[in-house]
Amino acid sequence: MIGKLIPEGLAQAITAEAMRHEADPVRQAQVLNVLAAANYNVNEIAELAGTTWREIEMTIGLLALIDLGRDALDRDMVPVDLARHIAQLSEANQNVVLIRWIRGDFKNEGHATRYVHALIEDEGTGLALN
Repeated sequence: MIGKLIPEGLAQAITAEAMRHEADPVRQAQVLNVLAAANYNVNEIAELAGTTWREIEMTIGLLALIDLGRDALDRDMVPVDLARHIAQLSEANQNVVLIRWIRGDFKNEGHATRYVHALIEDEGTGLALN
């Protein structure tokens, strides 16, 4: 078994750096993913960050967001929480949901999130937890 590739003290510093990027969720995901690549699991990262494993998993999951989603997130055109759910979808369904969101086809974020969860269930992917 391979141990941690980054010592805990450095992991704590990386986590603190990630938390400073709250306004840039994709950057935050990239920084947290350094710890995942260094053999820290989501529970360990969550403990370092003082949050839940689910929050860490959803944040790192933003790295699967297609370019349209990252651009929309950068421009504040899509809420971070919705983007986290959208990132669980296939690229094709991410594109569909993002275009529909940007076009204003959903009543609100909750409506869009429920739609995304239905797609996640259809695809059999993602966390699909409320």
